[in-house]
Amino acid sequence: MKHLFALLFICTVQVFPAQTNNKEFQFYALYEDYLTGNAMQPGIAGEIKEISDQYIHFSDYRYIDNNKKAKAAASAWALSDGKNLYFNMMNAGVIYRNNVFAKFDFINDRYMVVLLDETKESKAIGYNNPYGGGLLGAALNIKPKSTWKDTKGNSYKILLVDKKNPYPLKGNMAHRMIVPIVDTGKILELSNNEPAIMEKLKKNSFLTEDFIELISR
Repeated sequence: MKHLFALLFICTVQVFPAQTNNKEFQFYALYEDYLTGNAMQPGIAGEIKEISDQYIHFSDYRYIDNNKKAKAAASAWALSDGKNLYFNMMNAGVIYRNNVFAKFDFINDRYMVVLLDETKESKAIGYNNPYGGGLLGAALNIKPKSTWKDTKGNSYKILLVDKKNPYPLKGNMAHRMIVPIVDTGKILELSNNEPAIMEKLKKNSFLTEDFIELISR
C-alpha cells in the first residue's frame, strides 16, 4: 500500500516563471497518437508562462524550424517532456483550462489519472463546478461530491482516463476525448456499488488514497 500513497506525497510545490521561455516538447494531437508515439511534426516549442511540479502554463507555441505559430499545439491531447506525460486541461470536463497541461500522476494497464491539489494547483483548475454525483448517489442517500481529501487533509480534483473507454461522450461530441472529473457517481460505478465503499461515501470518509487503491485492483 505504501507505494500507492507515495504519489500523493509532495514536500514543497514551487511555482515559478520559466527561466528559459522556450522549450521543445512532443505534442500528441490525439490519444491514438500518444499510443503510437506519433508526435506532431515539425517539432514544436512551447513558450512557457509558468511551470510547477504538476503543470505547465503556456503563452504560445511555435514551430522550431521557422518560428511560426503552431496553433494546433494548443488543442493537442497531451505532451511529453521526455520524462512525464501532461494532459491538456482544455479537455478536462467541467474544470477545463486553456493552455495548461497537467501531469499524469498515475498510469497503469487500465487507467490514467491526474491529481490536482485545489490549493497548490489552483491555477491549473479552470471553471470549477461543485456538482459531483448525479441521481445514483442521491438515490443511495450519498451526498454528491467531486472533491476528495487525502490523509493529510489536502483536497483534490481527480481526472480519470479509462483506456477501455477513452471516448465517453455520445452523440455530436463523441469524437472528442473529454476526460471526466471523478465524482461520487464515478466512484460507485468503478466499485460496482461495493458496500464498504458505499459506507465510506455515506460517512464522507472516502479518501484520494482509497481511489488509487480502487483503480489499482
